[in-house]
Amino acid sequence: MHHPFPRGSFAATAAARTFLVAVAAVVSLAGLTAYAAPPHVQVLDVPVIAPGSSYVQTNLASDVPGLARLLDSQLVNPWGLTTRGTSPFWTANNASASSSLLHVDVGTDATTFNASPSHINIPAGLPTGIVGNSSSDFQLTPPGGGSPAPAAFIFDSLNGNITAWNAASGASAQSVVSMPGHVFTGLAIGSNSGGNRLYAADFANNHIDVFDGTFTATTVTGGFIDATIPAGYAPFNIQNLGGSL
Repeated sequence: MHHPFPRGSFAATAAARTFLVAVAAVVSLAGLTAYAAPPHVQVLDVPVIAPGSSYVQTNLASDVPGLARLLDSQLVNPWGLTTRGTSPFWTANNASASSSLLHVDVGTDATTFNASPSHINIPAGLPTGIVGNSSSDFQLTPPGGGSPAPAAFIFDSLNGNITAWNAASGASAQSVVSMPGHVFTGLAIGSNSGGNRLYAADFANNHIDVFDGTFTATTVTGGFIDATIPAGYAPFNIQNLGGSL
């Protein structure tokens, strides 16, 4: 699920006690008034929640006024979220064709825009997945010409595009892959014996598309084929978790 909060929002958690309980008898302590449960209604016990095993949600940023600590009009239907080293959090704002760069103070949850840039435009729109690149691959030539340099962040999109950005790109990411008819719904970065790779979940074609360090389409052993998956199922996301995809 990629839109878990009302419209666009970005949330963090802190230790607290929360629970949901069905109550059949209510006692008002303030008025010392008791209300009996209707006949045949079962009263459910409230389980004890151990300290540290629950959480509360803190809305850090949203496009809805008053909903979060920071109002961000471009944070509409965010899908992907990533960071790289000490960078801000980068989002993939699907409905506004942009990425928001947000700093979050882990001690106070204070949330602010990155000074410059605060947002990046995503050409052709509809971004979904986003990854940070720390390798020397996936190089971009600056829009005005000059020496290529590695992309810092890479996005894919519902319209089959892959775009990338580094400090020389300016206010917009740069288009590096266009595959009409493909619908990318998630993106991962990793490596194998052949080098660094991008992995894009192509929901429309029931496939994981793979790109090498030059953004050229390639293949991997096994091709992500799983004969145990029921017919009609398609990959909706892909993640690199400790080296496993």
